[in-house]
Amino acid sequence: MVVGLSYGVTREEAEWADSIFKRFPERNGILLSHDYLAPSSNPDGRGAPFSAPDGSMLYKTVVQDNPNVFLILAGHEHGVGTNVKPKVGEISHDVVELLADYQFYTVSADRLGLTEIGGYKPDDQLQFGASFFRMLQFDVARSELTVDTYSPLLDEFGATEYDTNHRYDGTEDNMVLPIDLNSRRTTFATDSVALYNPVGTVGRTKIRSGEVASVTWHDLKPGSTHAWFVTARSAGGGVTASEPSVFVTKDAQGHPGKWNADTPYYEWFGPAEEPAPAG
Repeated sequence: MVVGLSYGVTREEAEWADSIFKRFPERNGILLSHDYLAPSSNPDGRGAPFSAPDGSMLYKTVVQDNPNVFLILAGHEHGVGTNVKPKVGEISHDVVELLADYQFYTVSADRLGLTEIGGYKPDDQLQFGASFFRMLQFDVARSELTVDTYSPLLDEFGATEYDTNHRYDGTEDNMVLPIDLNSRRTTFATDSVALYNPVGTVGRTKIRSGEVASVTWHDLKPGSTHAWFVTARSAGGGVTASEPSVFVTKDAQGHPGKWNADTPYYEWFGPAEEPAPAG
């Protein structure tokens, strides 16, 4: 379960986030905060302090008293920070806090291809953040979080060399951290589930933009459930599929059937003395 908060969180917003984590105590929780940690001053990025004004307040209001919150992800402040905090709060849970913000990291104009188009000198350093982002991989069985930092623009891992302040040593952006995902059970529940298997094409037709398309579905079995959806393709190569729709054909005596959207069975309408078929 992920709860996201913006910058300058109010007490009311923090208490709302707290209520969401308390409402689902059996679910592992991640808090996304625009502003939570300040950049670390250590070469490995560890030991980041709270940022103001949100960090300390969110920790005390949301993180400390919710044992299902195991990870906090933050940005806003230029730099990185990593905290692994064991035995947080009275219930004593492990928490990982991560800051990753590369917006002021620079890359040379020639790497960006802006010397001719943009008119920059090859060595001009531009604040493109070097297009780095964090990739998080969760290994539930090993209780580990693998963090990699990658730039698809530069096709490089690690952002250290692009930090204008040269604060870190390269270990701050690629690491393996301990996390706790096994102390709580995760469950899934639903009122009903319908499964359908598309086995054939009902028909095809061509229409102009704005017109209504229609096809005829022949040889449907009586008293049967059918599902259909439409795939629209444009001349320019666009493809869009609709949500599936479900209906039930009349039975052999001509009594209409109807799919009940509120419960996982079919309702049949006919003479009262006739038993309803099994759904």
